[in-house]
Amino acid sequence: MATEAQAVCTVCGEPARSKCSACETDTASHHYCGTACQTKDWPRHKRVCKELQDQQLAKTLARVADIAQQAYYDFRQNTWDTPIVKIEDGDDALVIYDGDQLKKAKHFIRFPEHLPLAWMHNFITGLLEGLNVKVEEVSVDLEKIPRKITVYCSNGLIQDNWPSYHHQLIHLTSTKTKKKWALDISGAQYGILQAFWSWEDYEKQYMMRIHKIRREDTNRILLKRAAYISGHPSMAYGVVGLVAKRLDEAVNDWVTDRGMSLSCMVALSNKAFDDCKADFLSAMENTVRSFVRANDFYAEFQAAKKYELQHPGISSIEHQKLWNTISSSATSNSPG
Repeated sequence: MATEAQAVCTVCGEPARSKCSACETDTASHHYCGTACQTKDWPRHKRVCKELQDQQLAKTLARVADIAQQAYYDFRQNTWDTPIVKIEDGDDALVIYDGDQLKKAKHFIRFPEHLPLAWMHNFITGLLEGLNVKVEEVSVDLEKIPRKITVYCSNGLIQDNWPSYHHQLIHLTSTKTKKKWALDISGAQYGILQAFWSWEDYEKQYMMRIHKIRREDTNRILLKRAAYISGHPSMAYGVVGLVAKRLDEAVNDWVTDRGMSLSCMVALSNKAFDDCKADFLSAMENTVRSFVRANDFYAEFQAAKKYELQHPGISSIEHQKLWNTISSSATSNSPG
């Protein structure tokens, strides 16, 4: 059997001097003695080459999704501050009874649903750097879900997370092969625990209907501007934004200390990647937890509370106006 050094041309059997550059990292890639044989083999190799490229890219994207999802869970755990009286856990439904919102320990207002695509924007784009993918933010309506959450608020309001809410995904398209994938970092609220999917499989599994497709920085722009709206938005976006800013700083510190970019981390061998991922996530979680514990944001909470009492409903109107403006200017017709 020929070794890698003794590889022969796929077409003519002569000693090979090169491999297909598009899929050269895969063991199934074709070897060639020169350009003539490679050109001759292309009609036959084209489909396999595309599949190999997609497989290689999907492996890396799955790592990106894994890290991003766990970082999101850690961030949400440390900035989640809703008193809960009781939880009823059923097979396909989770019922939560909220307590008095004025008894919050750290005074965070409702956690922004756009966090994975907004406050983690720099982190996620850092992981995707150099991977030749187009990134879009997609808002979808899920036609079926494994699990529904119902919240009974202390003021008598009842909220369901489905079907009335649009769900946020990250849509990825290979710029080389046009293969599409979905990153669902916050799907656990619907019982969707898997973070990385081919777009076709996600669509088939949950029969989704696309509501909006936006540029990959749309939610980041929205939340940064919303932070300056007085009242609840100043807490939901402004204060949580301060925590997210500290997370960004921690990411940069980690990259500097380790001498390794985020995109290099996801390209490591399996063992090295697992070790590096654990170290990175631990550093991020410790940073966010320490920052939240060191700051009570009491003054910000009191100011937001006072504004809402003096100007009921105004912050919601301003937030909706801002969202309509940004959303309409950033929407495309179809993903990819």
